[in-house]
Amino acid sequence: MPDIKLGLIGCGTRGVSHLLSLQASRYAHVVAVADLYDGHLQRAREITAANSNAPAPLLTRDYRQVLARADLDAVIIAVPDFWQERIFTAAVAAGKAVYCEAPFGQTIAAGEAMFAAADRSGVIVQVGSGAPSSVACQRAREVVADGRLGDIHLIEIVRDIGTSLGSWRAPYPPDASPESIDWDAFQQAAEQTRPFDLSRFFDWRCYWDYGSGMAGDALIDSLTAAQWIMNSATPSSIVAGGGIYRWHDGRETPDIFHAEFTYPSFELHLSCTMTTSQRGHKLSICGSNGALVLEDSRGLGFDSVRVLPEPAAEPYVSAVAAWPEAPRQWYYMMHGLDVHGRPSAALPVTLAEENWNEPANADEEALLTRHLSLFLAAVLGRRQVNEPVTLGFDAAKLAHLADDAYGHASGKHLIAR
Repeated sequence: MPDIKLGLIGCGTRGVSHLLSLQASRYAHVVAVADLYDGHLQRAREITAANSNAPAPLLTRDYRQVLARADLDAVIIAVPDFWQERIFTAAVAAGKAVYCEAPFGQTIAAGEAMFAAADRSGVIVQVGSGAPSSVACQRAREVVADGRLGDIHLIEIVRDIGTSLGSWRAPYPPDASPESIDWDAFQQAAEQTRPFDLSRFFDWRCYWDYGSGMAGDALIDSLTAAQWIMNSATPSSIVAGGGIYRWHDGRETPDIFHAEFTYPSFELHLSCTMTTSQRGHKLSICGSNGALVLEDSRGLGFDSVRVLPEPAAEPYVSAVAAWPEAPRQWYYMMHGLDVHGRPSAALPVTLAEENWNEPANADEEALLTRHLSLFLAAVLGRRQVNEPVTLGFDAAKLAHLADDAYGHASGKHLIAR
């Protein structure tokens, strides 16, 4: 069986998730890991040591040592957003297949440079939001493509995050220090240098220097799903707002964010908060025949889809209740109703109700690694990638345009996008 030799650049929370899932792979193993914190490299050593059938991987602070390996087939890039462009362009130039976490580029300019580099190289690239690999999203796309929802005029994405961990405030390892972290290397891709700061290193999503805000992080998977399902063009206008209302901890990115995108025939509304968890995480597509609701019930991606038809009968009785008997009965007759205003025959069904849920025994590994497994299949030449750079970049552009609109509305200084 073919053996894919993988490099992992970035071994934080997301990188470790990939590393753990790959331990069970029969045709791929990690031969090199790069990270700027020694503790992450130690964790990689612990995980890979459990696999006695594979040699120990190279562990390094320098991502260039990973890309320099002649035996490397592909690389997973799971680094802070501001480092993506530099590592991605080097990886594709080296001829490595790339799995790149979303968003595709920290800015539109970075995404354009990455897109061009991928196009020049011709290597396999898959973006890592995972939406096209979700069975729920696949079912939603079929419903929309079949026209079952009728004319679609509104799409709404809602995500509420009520925990401190989900709000980008995680505990720091007790050994984290200037000795165990290569702070100088971390700052090499940033626009300005700053003194050593654990918050900026571990909570980088909270700062515009390093991350992409709520739109580019907490909402990027949902934006990718909406873009993939609707196959939409660029919106004609975007407005956004929000602010910091709960987490007064020095962060720069908002903890409440909302945006509205105007398209020729529909609107896309985003709403994300880090102040409550009550609304959950949903993507709703509302049409003239009914609505489709995707829901993430376990925090692992959309795992259920509901199709809800619009009421078939109009409320004729209440509408003409104040009319005299004769015109009221005439109205009922003209609309095929009986003398009491009820339908005299079965109403045509324009949309059937439907409910689908990911099997209850689908664990976190199965849900999170499906997308990565499809990338490995593409590297083996068995299929096309499931999330090409065109889709990843289109979704990232929406996120960055929303961030830009928020920056103008709030007066905040954001990185030029």
